[in-house]
Amino acid sequence: MKTLKGKKRFVITITAIILAVATVSTLIYALPVEGEEITSGKRVEIYARGIAKQKIENETVKMPVALKLTLYLGERHGPFTPITGAQGKLDVNGTVYAITCGSGGVFHRKEQAFIRLSGTDYDNQTFTVRLYAEYFWMGGNWYVARSIGILKTDVQTRLLLRAKAQVFP
Repeated sequence: MKTLKGKKRFVITITAIILAVATVSTLIYALPVEGEEITSGKRVEIYARGIAKQKIENETVKMPVALKLTLYLGERHGPFTPITGAQGKLDVNGTVYAITCGSGGVFHRKEQAFIRLSGTDYDNQTFTVRLYAEYFWMGGNWYVARSIGILKTDVQTRLLLRAKAQVFP
């Protein structure tokens, strides 16, 4: 019986050591490098293409859409990173909209982004774009996303986009 108790103690001790090493290494790996911010001041370049759907006289018209966008991220607060600014352009069937400001947030636990953009078009008329995106990590600092949204001018246009994004420090 003494050998069986000794083997049990040995197995329990080895298991406890392995769990302790795994826990400590996970915590050390998750810590930021000294002097490096986790998300504060990061920039995200987004390139998206897709279709825009608009109802004109009870018919749905599909048009090509392209989006080139730069997002500026604020400091991360738990699972949430605010979007502090944005600039870029939205091209819907040849009509170019200049994006001058933006806001929103990125939710890291669910890998979702909610973005609100605004700016002016070629006639200096204001517009608003609201986007919802689900993003996926592709390795390194590259992400891909599927997005739906609404472009509000004098009429509403639905946007369906596929995007690639690169994160810069």
